[in-house]
Parts: sequence; C-alpha cells; structure tokens
Amino acid sequence: MFELAQANLKQIAQMLADTEDMILVGKLKDARINLDDLDNMMELGEEQVHQLEAFLDKILEKETAQRAEVTQMKEELGFKLYALESLEYSYQSEKELQEIIQRALDTLPERCREVFIKRRIEGLKYKEISEELGISVNTVENHIVTALKKLRVALKDYLPLLLFLVN
Repeated sequence: MFELAQANLKQIAQMLADTEDMILVGKLKDARINLDDLDNMMELGEEQVHQLEAFLDKILEKETAQRAEVTQMKEELGFKLYALESLEYSYQSEKELQEIIQRALDTLPERCREVFIKRRIEGLKYKEISEELGISVNTVENHIVTALKKLRVALKDYLPLLLFLVN
C-alpha cells in the first residue's frame, strides 16, 4: 500500500514538474506574441499601450501565482514522500493505527481530551467549545496547546505516517 502511494506521489511530482515547464513555455510564447502586438499598438497611441502594459502585468501576476502554487505543491509532495520513505515500520491495518491514536488520546487529562476532540474531530470553534463547556476561550486555547504538545510527544514515532495520511 505504501509502495503504491510512494509511486503515485513520485508520478504526481513529475507531472507537476512537467506542468511547471509547460506553463513557462506557454507563457514565453504568449509573451512573444504580446510583444509583437505591442509593436503594432504603438501606432495606435499611448493610451492603448498603457492598457496593454496593464494586461501584461496581470498575466505576469497570474503566472507568478501559478508558479508559487506549483512550487508549494511540489514541496508538500516532497515532504510527504520523504515522510513515507523515512517510515521504517509497517502497520497491519488502519485499525491498528486508530488504536495507537486512541491510546495517545486516552493519556490526555479528561477535560483536555474533551476540548481537543471537540475542536479537532468535531470541528467546533473555540467560542462554541467555551460556551458548551462553560469555560473561557483562553482556557480552550490552553487545552488545545497542551493536547498538541502531549500528542506530539506520544506519537513522535508515528508522525511521518500521520502527516502523510492526514492530507
């Protein structure tokens, strides 16, 4: 299962790299066409040239955003691939992993665990949790910080796998 996931991640990473190259080639061709258009438009007047410059700025802005997005995706995939490759142990089932997580959650103090589950599993907002449990938002935040610290320590050996599976 992990080998298939690793192979898929490598394939996706390669496709992203190819996509980034295609974006660059396409944009270079578009830029050349736009430069030719600019020469023709110079005859039409300065106002039209300003409009074209604004158009080219928008294209550049979009390309920059696309490049940043592709780069971010490549970094995320690289991190996930690294996490998967660094995993030196295997799990017999998803149920085993759930049991490991449940045991870690069970080590949390009762109120801390309750707040953590309401936030991270049920998806409630801090304010909703504070109102439901009759505690301050600050107390909710403190419970979340405490839970994350303790779970990070308790699950340190499993974090690469969890990071891969979460997304």
